[in-house]
Amino acid sequence: MARVESTTPPWKAQEPPAAPSFDEQYRAHMSELGAKGGKIGGKRRLTTLTDKRRREIAKKAAAARWSKGKAGGTGR
Repeated sequence: MARVESTTPPWKAQEPPAAPSFDEQYRAHMSELGAKGGKIGGKRRLTTLTDKRRREIAKKAAAARWSKGKAGGTGR
């Protein structure tokens, strides 16, 4: 069998892939935490909020909804 010559010069040998930068690692880590937090966030918030604080949040949300007026203006 004939020997196949490599086209890569010996001084340019294959280098190992570069390690991910700190920013890439940080983004990946925070993405994982965010996905996990979204699954438990509402339940945990429900148990930690007082009734008074929940009412305050609900009143503020209702006021925001009602202050927008009718969407589309169809007059139904």
